[in-house]
Amino acid sequence: MVDSIVKSGMKQLRERLRKLQDVDGRVRELNERKTAIDRNVHHVRERLAHLKEELNSRALDQKNLEVKLKEKELDLGGKEKGVEQLTIQLNTDKSNREYATLKHELAVLRADASLLEDEILQMMEDSDERQKSHKTLIAEIESQEQELAAAERSAEEESARVGSQVQALLEQRGNLCGEIDSEPLELYQRLLKNKDGQAVVAARNFSCTGCYMTLTQNSINYLMGDSALVRCHSCGRILYLEEAHQSLKRVIHFWVYHSKDNIF
Repeated sequence: MVDSIVKSGMKQLRERLRKLQDVDGRVRELNERKTAIDRNVHHVRERLAHLKEELNSRALDQKNLEVKLKEKELDLGGKEKGVEQLTIQLNTDKSNREYATLKHELAVLRADASLLEDEILQMMEDSDERQKSHKTLIAEIESQEQELAAAERSAEEESARVGSQVQALLEQRGNLCGEIDSEPLELYQRLLKNKDGQAVVAARNFSCTGCYMTLTQNSINYLMGDSALVRCHSCGRILYLEEAHQSLKRVIHFWVYHSKDNIF
């Protein structure tokens, strides 16, 4: 009678620990989902900030280009005026020497003016391309702002749902913890932290499914006896036999009571 009570209590303890682990796993998954949602919003914000910085940088470049273009146009105007004046002087009666000098100066000035015209045309083309790129970037920013607004709304709604689910799970967790003695609960908490959320694992095919090491004969005996909380001798996780593997339990039972040799 006492043995039956012990077995029943140990089975309940393992079941509660498994349920507690399921709850903790779901809480962890929900928190990870919320973190992923927040990370997505953060990435969209970063992308938007980067685009706005790029827009400001391009606007500054465009302003500098327009200033330089204005300077070039003023310079060209001065050279064109100089060409006009030299042309007038060239048409006035001059000595051969003065005529040659003026003609050379006029040629140089015209060449400089031609180079300036080419530079101005290129700068104007660059300015047009930058303005087109500027408009494209503005459209991209507007699209990104809409995406951010949608992501923030979705994140707020999902965070509310996740928060509600987590709160319900934490209440369930508190109830389960209240049904478990402090010593096994502390062991479970320690294993949960150190074993990547897997404190309670199944024993399958004479092995721990947490570390896949072969179980000792004593571990098998205790698992079959349901008289103690059994831990893997290798990784320390709490073990249980899956109810769905009744055939395995019969094999273990046969092996424990009929094997003469210790195969472990």
